[in-house]
Amino acid sequence: MVTLKAKALRNLKLHTKFSIVITLLVVAVVASLVMVVSVLQRRAILREVHEKAFGLTSVLAHSSVQAVLTDDYLLLQEIIDTLGSKEDVVYAMILDNEGRVIVHSTTRERGKQYTDERTRRALEARGPLLQRFQNGEGVPVWDLSRPVLTGTLQRVGTARIGFSLKRAYAEVASTRERILLIGLVAMLSAIALSWLLAKTVARPLQTLVEAARRIGAGELSHRVGIEGHDEIGQLASAFNQMGAELLKHREELRQKIDELSRLTEYNENILQSMHSGVVTVDYEGRIITFNRSAEQITGFEAAQAQGQPFEEFLSFCESLRGAIEDVVQAGRVRTDAEAPLIRADGREAVVRFSTRLLNHTNGKIR
Repeated sequence: MVTLKAKALRNLKLHTKFSIVITLLVVAVVASLVMVVSVLQRRAILREVHEKAFGLTSVLAHSSVQAVLTDDYLLLQEIIDTLGSKEDVVYAMILDNEGRVIVHSTTRERGKQYTDERTRRALEARGPLLQRFQNGEGVPVWDLSRPVLTGTLQRVGTARIGFSLKRAYAEVASTRERILLIGLVAMLSAIALSWLLAKTVARPLQTLVEAARRIGAGELSHRVGIEGHDEIGQLASAFNQMGAELLKHREELRQKIDELSRLTEYNENILQSMHSGVVTVDYEGRIITFNRSAEQITGFEAAQAQGQPFEEFLSFCESLRGAIEDVVQAGRVRTDAEAPLIRADGREAVVRFSTRLLNHTNGKIR
């Protein structure tokens, strides 16, 4: 399975690979940013709520000191009603040191003795205290308490406020949705731009690939119309220069081939016009030249001789065959030797022959 996936990945086009890599990077970056921003935004909102809630609790504790000392319930009720009307405040109260309700935002709670665990912890706390719980509707609530202290730091009661987090959590959820939406739009835009960028980068490379195919097919005059001073532009320039050099070398090679053809034709004409018979044999022992005079002397046609092993074809003249064998195998040449031969028509004739070694222009024996 892994091998198949790797093979499929290798077969993808270059711009597709670029797009996949850039897309994965963009998704990872945007997802990370969304998570980080969401966490930071949530902390900021809850920090603001925390400061507001404790601020109200401090106001309640400080403003109620004199009223508690003088048993001014009307002033205490006015303070409680003012704070209780604040947004997100579930309840507000002042307890005495025994846990009895001195004043409450809900009038019927006045005079009750609270013995629950949260009340016990609030009465025992020597400073601000935050306790978290959920009300009957499942809404998160913060119970914030603070001792009510006189100027001599004598504790005369406890101020408590219940602060609902429903609106804060709704704001967190709304903010998170906005961040997700912005992140999604940014991610889609970045992906679209990455695909466009990948195609922009890959398009010149595709042009170069197509140009390479055309030059490989023989269109050496084809050129790439890519300009620029970046790496792709430099590659295109080098590619065009390579094509020009190949075209130049091909023309030079064609000229040399034409010259060689003319020279070969010229030599062939000389051989054919000679009155002496000429037979040439390569190192594999095959006849490669059998001129017109050789045809007239032997009675055999050149088409019958060319390409044939000389040991078999020259059986009509044992001396000539042996002389050629000596040249091919040992390099021994003969000059003005005479030998009888049997012509193709069966008549016997006497020929005079010489053997020589032919050398290439590079000095090697042919």
